[in-house]
Amino acid sequence: MSTIIKDLFDDITANERIYFRFIKKLSYIFTELSQIELLYSERLSRLTHFLQRNEYGISNFPIDKIRNTIEIHLEKEANYHLELSNKIRNEMQNKVIAIIQKDTENKKSFEENKQKIEEAFNNSKKEYEKMQEKYFTAAEIVAKDIIR
Repeated sequence: MSTIIKDLFDDITANERIYFRFIKKLSYIFTELSQIELLYSERLSRLTHFLQRNEYGISNFPIDKIRNTIEIHLEKEANYHLELSNKIRNEMQNKVIAIIQKDTENKKSFEENKQKIEEAFNNSKKEYEKMQEKYFTAAEIVAKDIIR
């Protein structure tokens, strides 16, 4: 019976380790994705600022209208990717970090409970051995009295 329980316990702990590794990798992915989106947003913003400069001082209405349309579109895209970066960081990555912290706390409490159970088991085992020794010494005394 105890080997079955030990095997089940080993399976659960192995699955827990796999889950924890997956969660850590997911956290790294969200961090990288957030950084990529932030970088993309910054580059779009730079491109928008580049287009806003009129280096030649020439005002050509159709070209200005096209340039303004492109600037507006690029600004919207930059803002969208900035918001996406913040959303990934705030919602997804923070949830994963919370899961990791909760798992760490659970491991600590599990280890504490495991140590308490092991101490109780060892204490009961010592008491059993003491009682067994007392029984055998008493049995030996009784056996000697009977033999005499």
